[in-house]
Amino acid sequence: MKTRFAGLGRLYRGETTFDFIGRRMIGFAVSLVIVVAGAGSLLIQGLELGIDFRGGVAWEVPSNSSAGELTDEDARAVLDANNIESTSA
Repeated sequence: MKTRFAGLGRLYRGETTFDFIGRRMIGFAVSLVIVVAGAGSLLIQGLELGIDFRGGVAWEVPSNSSAGELTDEDARAVLDANNIESTSA
């Protein structure tokens, strides 16, 4: 019974050969495409720096209320009532 990994076993035991050196240009081309795609993505989209790099504080407030959701206006009112500066994210 052959498994789909039988080829890897033969390669490991030396029963089969693969011309890595002869196909190195294919590997170089694939690597170059991946590197260029990654660099292009970085240049186009830029980095999305989280709060760790920007500095500041993030608060996550769980809501146990089943009556409704906490709106942005309600949250800002609570922050303003406690003299805490609020910004939009």
